[in-house]
Amino acid sequence: MVPHCTDCITLTTCKTCENGYTAILGGSQCVITCTDPNCQTCSVAATCVTCNAGYSLNANAGTCVAAICDIQYCSACTNTTACTTCQQFYTLSADQSTCAPACATSVTNCVICASATTCSACALGFTLASASSCTAICSVSNCGTCATTTACKTCATGYTLSADGTTCDLYCPVLNCLTCSSATTCSACKTGLNLVTTNGKQTCVIQCGLGEVNTGTAATPVCAVCSSQIPNCMTCITSNAATVCTQCPTGYFIDGAGQCQLCSSLITNCWACSSAAICTTCQDTYVINSKNECSSAVSCAASVTNCLTCSTAGGTTCTKCIGGFTLSGAGTCSFTGTATYVFDPVTQTIGCPVGTYNNGTGCSACKDPSCYKCDITGCLACSNTYFVSAGVCKDCPSNCMTCSDDTTCTRCNDDYYLNDDGNCKSAGKGKKVNKGRDGHFYECPPGCSQCTIGVDATLKCLAPSAGFSIVGGKIIPCNPSCLSCSGTTATSCTACYAGLVLSGGSCKTCSDPNALTCLAGNPAFSISCNQGYTATYIATTGGAVTAGSCVACAINCLQCDSTGPSNCDAGKCSAGFVVLVGTMNCTACLGGCPGCSPYNPAQCTACPDGQYFDTNNVCQPCSSSC
Repeated sequence: MVPHCTDCITLTTCKTCENGYTAILGGSQCVITCTDPNCQTCSVAATCVTCNAGYSLNANAGTCVAAICDIQYCSACTNTTACTTCQQFYTLSADQSTCAPACATSVTNCVICASATTCSACALGFTLASASSCTAICSVSNCGTCATTTACKTCATGYTLSADGTTCDLYCPVLNCLTCSSATTCSACKTGLNLVTTNGKQTCVIQCGLGEVNTGTAATPVCAVCSSQIPNCMTCITSNAATVCTQCPTGYFIDGAGQCQLCSSLITNCWACSSAAICTTCQDTYVINSKNECSSAVSCAASVTNCLTCSTAGGTTCTKCIGGFTLSGAGTCSFTGTATYVFDPVTQTIGCPVGTYNNGTGCSACKDPSCYKCDITGCLACSNTYFVSAGVCKDCPSNCMTCSDDTTCTRCNDDYYLNDDGNCKSAGKGKKVNKGRDGHFYECPPGCSQCTIGVDATLKCLAPSAGFSIVGGKIIPCNPSCLSCSGTTATSCTACYAGLVLSGGSCKTCSDPNALTCLAGNPAFSISCNQGYTATYIATTGGAVTAGSCVACAINCLQCDSTGPSNCDAGKCSAGFVVLVGTMNCTACLGGCPGCSPYNPAQCTACPDGQYFDTNNVCQPCSSSC
């Protein structure tokens, strides 16, 4: 801003000065209006400080008198072209032809000095920032401070500086806005988003939902279902002006042209494949051979375990084992795990169970019962509803499934949603609520766990709930046996619930009723078990394995994964048992109490059914009328 200016052309150029002030140097300064017409600047209206060209200063009178020379700021001349003495704060050149500001050596671009080291007026194109600084007046609109005459250093409030400093662009607080027409109005959104105005509020929202692709333009999007553009395609994108599939249903693979190709049409009896030549899973009763083809499995004798196919029908020589087992030279499938280790079907390796760590010779339980991943130093990751703090698990806020600390929830329990205050609010039984990009909360459609508002002001599903999938841009219910699916039939499952195993597109029940998960291709091979049971893997001396069976923990144990069925994991006791202080065992509470003090098993912390705590905290039978 120009001091003493009442009407600005720009932030650094004045059109009209206050009364008693006059604009000089192209409007970059407003100086006191002098009564002497031959005075350039004055300290007060009647006292001149510097004179116009052709006049010299009478310092005693503070007035300007005609000079015999035409040299500006000269106070005494010897002839019409030579000055002998300059006005105060000006320096005579060696050839006596000019009087330069004395302060110009310390204040660059100063033309009128107030003292030997301070400036009162700057050269054209510069403005007086302070008595000791002349800053550039640049051509950049809405610039607050210039770096040069063509580049800005800092922009005025409400504007942001471009990377090269040549423009000050209007800033507005609309998320994902590319350009604004005012400080509160977005004119264009970033690529892939469209501008929507709801109740006077602008937002930049996604153009299309999951399973859809924009076949129109950014300004006028047309959302088309992927499967209508590419047969059998579940999700797709636009790449180089062409629609390309990014996810096909199980049983298909994406070819080099971004199309979905059916595995079984290229590899006979193949259920899932990674390319036209490589089958990853065969249909039921078929196995992958050495040529990556699916050949009929040869049934083995009943005595052969953990084998997919044998050399002859009803034979005892195995030629291919199920995952996790190694084929020996004798045609048997061996497994080297011990009862205290867990089998991982993905990596086909063994390791310590969840809630335990490898101590070098075996598995030890994590000290904190709420910890599922730890090492000798403490907890590394806690179970749901807890967070790690200095190696210890602490409670998340109420109704919160995952959190970063005791006040910041990152995911709420089922039937709750995270509101603007960071708290988990009830959505209602079986309902899902998400916050859209416009800042409002929306109840998602049935079968949808995450949604947002689309460009057409309708809800778009971003992630399906368990038991549902998005196929052809629509939410479909899976067969009741499927956790997720590519269709509605029982043979189009892509993932299964606990206790079931995926085989040839179907979810089959694990043979052991106490199994949570079992091995694909062998429902009898239990990988993890229900609470109160542990999976054991025991190899015989001959190398044949009876593996993956769920064995019950001791009656006093809730969990026994780390030390085997006969011993409880640290702190994992069944109801009615407690770990007494100074011991490692689960000891029975006295009096049939479902819970008791770790200091005294006779002191109940919960009463049996039909009893209550009296005033002395002793369990007493309820009245017969209760």
